[in-house]
Amino acid sequence: MLALTHRLQCRRTHLAKQIFTNISTNSPPPSLYPASQRVTFLYYLGRFHFSNNHFVWAARCLEEAYIQTPPAFVSHRTSILTYLIPANMLLGRLPSQTLLSRPEAMHVLTPVFVPIAQAVRSGNFVLFQHTLAAHQAWLLDKALLLTLTYRLRPLLWRALARKTFILTYVPSDADASSRKAATLELGHLLTTATYIQRRLEGWVPATPSFPGSRPPAGFQAVQHNGHGPNRAESSLRPPPGGPKKLRPNEGLVCGNLGITPEDIESTVGSLVHQGLMHGFISHSQQRFAIMGAKQKGSPVAAGWPDVWTAIMDRRYDEDVDWDTVPGWVKG
Repeated sequence: MLALTHRLQCRRTHLAKQIFTNISTNSPPPSLYPASQRVTFLYYLGRFHFSNNHFVWAARCLEEAYIQTPPAFVSHRTSILTYLIPANMLLGRLPSQTLLSRPEAMHVLTPVFVPIAQAVRSGNFVLFQHTLAAHQAWLLDKALLLTLTYRLRPLLWRALARKTFILTYVPSDADASSRKAATLELGHLLTTATYIQRRLEGWVPATPSFPGSRPPAGFQAVQHNGHGPNRAESSLRPPPGGPKKLRPNEGLVCGNLGITPEDIESTVGSLVHQGLMHGFISHSQQRFAIMGAKQKGSPVAAGWPDVWTAIMDRRYDEDVDWDTVPGWVKG
């Protein structure tokens, strides 16, 4: 176990693979070991799978380690939740208020993961980047920064597209009678994305909001069904001293690069391919058409499936046995 700890702390996880292979081949069942050793092993096995981007396996190991750790061991449960919460977030399962109010989460983890969960739920890139920057040192120390920075972006884009559709789509009786699919205009998504990119660069609303008013961040630009980069920029004004210089990971595409229609179409196509959006893109009409709205009861439910369900459905296409965790000897 000491050798395994050393390899994970040194970020040399490829050297830990042989250890887990030997354990799964030759080790007796975990039930023969003391509880402390079982939990420690499951914790490091979960971290190993997390570092290798196998988040389903990581979540299962870490969840079992958390369950087997008595509530009195607050610091141990904090260490486990440090990776269990982000593993589940990457699978579309956001932490509950009940979990985050427990002693092991309240002081260290809640300030980090509550705003990140809010950002993922609403597609708020501004809040997401602000939270990562505010807790950068801690996330880097826990080897979480890069994983959360890049792996959560599809879920943020999914939520952004969903909110844009909710804001702009107006159903009509003609659509129902002609059985036309509900659609999201990609131009509307381009507007919201451009607006958020400018906010990341430090642009501020051209018209100050009144006290007590809370317009949805990033969506004011399409309130009247206008779209396009000019529409987004018309509701903002440049910051004094010019736009903020963004690092590549801080912009929606890459740093200060502007958002193009090709970026939007490519992003939506990627989300469809991942199962995070359900439908097809009409390139000629620049629309995303939703499939299965009648069966699901609404275009929102049909076009944006539950993330966890979409990920579970992908395992059949990827031919991965996620029920068998490598390195975990059951019994």
